[in-house]
Amino acid sequence: MQFAAVSGADADAAVVSLPVWTPATTEAFATYGVLDKGAVAQAVRVPSHVFADLGGLEVSTSSTALAELTDAYLYLQHYPYECAEQVASRLLATAALRDVLSAFKAPGMPKAGELAASLTGDLERLQKLQKSDGGWDFWGRCRRSCL
Repeated sequence: MQFAAVSGADADAAVVSLPVWTPATTEAFATYGVLDKGAVAQAVRVPSHVFADLGGLEVSTSSTALAELTDAYLYLQHYPYECAEQVASRLLATAALRDVLSAFKAPGMPKAGELAASLTGDLERLQKLQKSDGGWDFWGRCRRSCL
């Protein structure tokens, strides 16, 4: 790519190389079933047209599909934005799932006391965001409720 700058009699130019990356997407899939005795074989074929220098294969097993909730919950727990909708979503997820999620002892999962503190903190945060008309706005900027 060439850039040129001209101002009156003065001029300058530069040649810059910029990489062009091919966008790549990930694919995830799950297989469910029951295994009472013996073993199950699951064939894994490498798809055609893959980029060998990107990605990989990750296999995980669980006695229940609920194990997948831990990643989703941790995402909610550490979500960086604190508007009313996100706080309420985290609060509902924590209240509904804290007993189930703590049973999995997943890496990074908050302890029971931390979950209780999160619930208390989120309730207090929502109370502060509540408007005089009983509703909420997103960030505490509106005079009237948005939600």
